[in-house]
Amino acid sequence: MGTPSRWLIYRSPDHLIVTNGDTDDLALVDCKNYKIINTLKLGKGVDHSAYNPVNKYFYVENGGGPDAKTHALAIIDTRSFKIVGEVPGLSGDSNEGMVIDRAGKKLYVNLTGSDEVGVNDLDTRQITAKWPLPDAHVPHAIALDEPNHRLFTATRKPPQLLFSILTMEK
Repeated sequence: MGTPSRWLIYRSPDHLIVTNGDTDDLALVDCKNYKIINTLKLGKGVDHSAYNPVNKYFYVENGGGPDAKTHALAIIDTRSFKIVGEVPGLSGDSNEGMVIDRAGKKLYVNLTGSDEVGVNDLDTRQITAKWPLPDAHVPHAIALDEPNHRLFTATRKPPQLLFSILTMEK
């Protein structure tokens, strides 16, 4: 296994998916015998991820790397451990935190290359909005508070916590 970045336990506690940044792949680990049973090669810059429990898809940052103008999210079907698509054209060389709404329809992502929060429609796999973070750089952590219609983003330069009021669609 390379340099693990994120983990996802799925199929009850039987399997673990690990994102590996230095080998640019995912490892599928059998949690009964603790062995890697499969790997899935992605593009450069494998790092952050988010799991959608509605459709069982795992969204993994890749395709960026140093000085890249854009990157993508690979969409992995956790039932088959296969790539089923991508969310292309995310600005900059990487993203940090990602969070998916409870309905499994929208993914919010911190775009570090453009200091924005991107809103992705998971049905069309397209960016539908970008919200600038004025005077804030390197957005990192992100949390969604759906009952109170708030999205929180933490930035590193300067260190601060920002929030957005969301209009939740029915």
